[in-house]
Amino acid sequence: MFGRSVISYDVDAVVADMVKLSQQYGLNAFRIMDDTFILNHGRVIEFCKRVAPYGWRMSCLTHVKTVKLKILQEMKRAGFEFMAVGAESGNAEVLSLAKKDQTKEEIINAVARINEAGIKAEVLFVIGLPGETVSS
Repeated sequence: MFGRSVISYDVDAVVADMVKLSQQYGLNAFRIMDDTFILNHGRVIEFCKRVAPYGWRMSCLTHVKTVKLKILQEMKRAGFEFMAVGAESGNAEVLSLAKKDQTKEEIINAVARINEAGIKAEVLFVIGLPGETVSS
């Protein structure tokens, strides 16, 4: 069975790669497709401080339990415009059956905090989770 260890790339190395891509290809927008990006709040704040001067437009993925207003405000200042939230389902029973470890209320609160910080929330759903029916 797989463990739950998270190995993160060094912030300096990530930013250096982004700078290189920006310079080589004229990129000014980045979407961070890492489910664990926002897990380590200290790392996110450090990342935000490093990328803010470049003025890039950015977006990322997040889990509802990792969304904190202070972090979101730092992310907004650094250029984050969109944040995709893995809601998975809007049905409490389906969320429970699928063992998603989140509630409808947590999803709603996370989206509200994201919006409060001035970042647009993109809510992601999975179609066909266990227990889902046409009416759910």
